[in-house]
Amino acid sequence: MEKQIDILEQEKEPSLALEKNRLLIEKRNQEAKLNGIVEEERKVEKEEKFIGEKEKTSNVPSEKKSLEERRGELETKRQEIEKKRWAVEKEMKKLEDELGKRDADYQKITEEKNGLREKITMIDESLREIYSKIIKRVEDKKRGLLEQQQVEAAKTEQSASERKEKIQREQWTKPVQAPKEKEFLKGTSDKMKERITESAEAEEEQRKKFLEDIEKQAIEEQNKTNEPR
Repeated sequence: MEKQIDILEQEKEPSLALEKNRLLIEKRNQEAKLNGIVEEERKVEKEEKFIGEKEKTSNVPSEKKSLEERRGELETKRQEIEKKRWAVEKEMKKLEDELGKRDADYQKITEEKNGLREKITMIDESLREIYSKIIKRVEDKKRGLLEQQQVEAAKTEQSASERKEKIQREQWTKPVQAPKEKEFLKGTSDKMKERITESAEAEEEQRKKFLEDIEKQAIEEQNKTNEPR
């Protein structure tokens, strides 16, 4: 369609403009010719009027005859001038008709260009709408994949955390057994025995605190889950 507009603007419009310019120049020439003919006709009519008035006042036969002859010559001349005027007027009418056709052709080209531009605009809008939909689908797909990856990552992280917690729970829930005195503390001083006993008691306290924290955290999570949304 752009190519069609280029053809109209680069070929048809310039050709019409040149033709219209030629017709306008010819019309001006004919107008100038007509003005000369009209002026000549006006002079002849003026002389005819003068001779007619003089004929009425003249009493000399020879003068009257001469005036009659002159009036006849002017009449013939005026008829010839009228014929030339009619020919020029006919040519001017033809030129005006041709100019009207060129104007109509130019208007037709203008309407054709406007129609093509409207179609181009509609196609551009349609393509932009299609492109926007495609972009949205691609973005939605990317967003869906990202959300899926995030969910899977969260599941993986939760699973790893649960496994870690399970291992820690298993480790901490095993009761700490003090070594048998007959095997481990045999020959150990009372002070060392006291230290080992205190260490075992401290570790047992940490284990109990860990279990209490886990249980407290589980209760809090359950309460959050049960809260109305």
